[in-house]
Amino acid sequence: MPRAKRPLAEVDSNARRLPATKRTKTKTGKLEKDHESSKKNAAPSELPQSNTVRSEHTTGHKKALEQRQETFEYSKKDNSKLRRFLSERGLSTSGKREVLITRLENSTIDYESFSSEELSGMLKARHVRCADQGSKKVKIQRLRINDKIDRDTGNTEEGVLYGRLALLEDTIVPQFEKSLTENDYDSMTMESLRMLLMARKLPVSGDKSMRIARLQASDGPRQKISENARNEQDSRRAALERKIGHALPSANAVLLHEEQQRSEDTRILQALPQKQDVEPSSSSIPKCEYNWRDSHWASRTERELKDICRRREMPGYGTKAAMIKWLETGELDYQDLDVSSLEDKCKARGIKGMSKATKKDLIRMLENYDERGGTLLKEM
Repeated sequence: MPRAKRPLAEVDSNARRLPATKRTKTKTGKLEKDHESSKKNAAPSELPQSNTVRSEHTTGHKKALEQRQETFEYSKKDNSKLRRFLSERGLSTSGKREVLITRLENSTIDYESFSSEELSGMLKARHVRCADQGSKKVKIQRLRINDKIDRDTGNTEEGVLYGRLALLEDTIVPQFEKSLTENDYDSMTMESLRMLLMARKLPVSGDKSMRIARLQASDGPRQKISENARNEQDSRRAALERKIGHALPSANAVLLHEEQQRSEDTRILQALPQKQDVEPSSSSIPKCEYNWRDSHWASRTERELKDICRRREMPGYGTKAAMIKWLETGELDYQDLDVSSLEDKCKARGIKGMSKATKKDLIRMLENYDERGGTLLKEM
């Protein structure tokens, strides 16, 4: 016998039940679908809103996520900075420069997704000072400021190379070239010629023509020195460019931009509430009291002074006053040095218990060591 026809719901229990359509007969004899007609004629406010709300929420979340993700102009970044970005994103740091850039362009980083401790770790790896201070929002803000710097501030070796090249660009080469072009000996007075001869450690006797001839003769070696300085500058630039992976018109411009970003970072740091147990107040930290403002070194920037002191093997680092004091007197006291230099000296002496020590504590430890017959600072 033929199988009886059954309703759709009985054939497939998962079948969707459609609402019954109520039909009425009009005067013209046509059937009208009341349910569909009422749905079409309904006002917008009467229609279900769940899909619209969900769509707006999804769009808003996506827009917020895009604002939190970071993208940069990677072609201007040094190779070390590219690898820093890749490492923080958990991506491979191997490959040529073009590969690194492509890998970064196909990825993003959302700082909001990291914990506050992880953000502190990133700041420390970039050698950003006081990396543990501030809220998560502040740490993200400081990372974004550091992101704008084209070089990797955590790469000390490259930082030294930048500093040495900038010193040649900004000071040494210009001084030599200026000294060779600024003197019109014929128009100078006898006294001016005498002063110039004295500055070059040359004899001052003779008439004007003899003095000019003596100065002109000394210009030859000075020209050679100027050429050597220019050649060294070009050599250092070429070596640095091989490391960073792109052309570098001016190291001084890169470091100037870096100083501007560091100033912005300092402004944020200074706006934070100060905690005595984390960052001692300035009044509690011994400072170098050396009067340096009348020194001929006073016009040099801190970056220039650091490079000069490094080349002359200054035993540690400190403020501008401390560096000028050492350059002029060859002497340093413990309070002249920064915390990292004091920590290095404690480690060299095998002094323990430095993990939570302030600068004042470190100085006391070193002085106690010296009183017990340890090595004096001047011998280090």
